[in-house]
Amino acid sequence: MSLWRIETHSSITSTQDIIKDRAAVGETQGLVITATEQTAGRGRHGRTWVSGKRNLYASLLLRPKIDPREAGQFALLTGLSVYQAVRVHLKEHAA
Repeated sequence: MSLWRIETHSSITSTQDIIKDRAAVGETQGLVITATEQTAGRGRHGRTWVSGKRNLYASLLLRPKIDPREAGQFALLTGLSVYQAVRVHLKEHAA
């Protein structure tokens, strides 16, 4: 059984909306919702998010056992992890 379950959409309102709805009814962690367009995307704190076509938008459901006040660090850790993964990939495929 895979830890990650990826659900892909061509166009949806918001990946965040889908994740929040699924979390509210008890979905377990590991669900990833992706879309190539969001018609009503939102950033943090409800800010408007421009979500044009031909990009990748994704939200994932995690249920870490941490104090909610520590959750903000996940944004920074995610950015660093993506950077490191891309950097390694580019090094392996250079030249």
